[in-house]
Amino acid sequence: MRWSKYDQSLRNAEVVFIYDTQKNGNVEGVLRGLPTLLYSRFCDVTSPKSWLQIGGSDQHRLYEYSWHRLQDIEEIDFDLAALTTQYYESNLAVFSLRTLINRYSNTAQRIFVVADQKSFELAGTVRPFREDSVVDRTFAYEDIYTAFAERYDEHDVSLPLQDTKNLFLQDNANMYEIATGETLQTTKQLMEVLPEAPYLPVVKGLSSIFASQTGIGSEPLGSVEEQEEFGKWLRRRIELDYNEALSMARMINEYASDNERIFDPGGRRRMPEMNNARTARQEIDPEDNPIHERYHAWFSEAV
Repeated sequence: MRWSKYDQSLRNAEVVFIYDTQKNGNVEGVLRGLPTLLYSRFCDVTSPKSWLQIGGSDQHRLYEYSWHRLQDIEEIDFDLAALTTQYYESNLAVFSLRTLINRYSNTAQRIFVVADQKSFELAGTVRPFREDSVVDRTFAYEDIYTAFAERYDEHDVSLPLQDTKNLFLQDNANMYEIATGETLQTTKQLMEVLPEAPYLPVVKGLSSIFASQTGIGSEPLGSVEEQEEFGKWLRRRIELDYNEALSMARMINEYASDNERIFDPGGRRRMPEMNNARTARQEIDPEDNPIHERYHAWFSEAV
């Protein structure tokens, strides 16, 4: 899909359905597409709360957005990205989006619904949601990602990671290349360089998981069960199978043990590697390139 077609839909469509059929066997990635919506100026999100949790009540977001519990949305006065699966819609009535979508369809606000099947049906209906009269546009996530790839290419920015269609992770890999000159090709490589790249926004996203309860330093997850839950949390955002996710979770958990400053916001600002971010910030022009504008803001926030 061309970027212009997707961009037009952002202006002209109020109810949009996006299906991402990535979930297959041991691979999930149900939240991998969320960054494309955040970059499309959707700042408010609803999804099952458990997708944000790691064996407890605390919420952990890899990306920055405002999360809303479905039952608490009363006033329809903001655009919303609603992410779900057919299982939640069909089997757990409290998570059904049917009423919320109907409410949005009677307002000027937009709702983009993301589900895991092209044949996704709302509870109590007998045909696919994409055929519902309230739906203005239907897209496959793969096509949206292709549109963003075109947009990036227009501004001479690549998508170097070969094993993910998570745009946020691609951005982190690009920022690392700007700061160091080294090109990363896989998500595993990206996670391996985090200790030497504390300026990356993915480090900030992980910090709520590992920040010490005392407010100073980093603190690893203490039990095998917590590490397994962290692996599940990663799988919702990255295209990983169980073993890949658990291995990555253990590796990141070790960072919290080996480097107490990396997940401490104050501590990592004092790490010498931050000098790379300061230099990189000066090398990109945020005024001529909207993608570099985002990178410049992230570098500036880090230092």
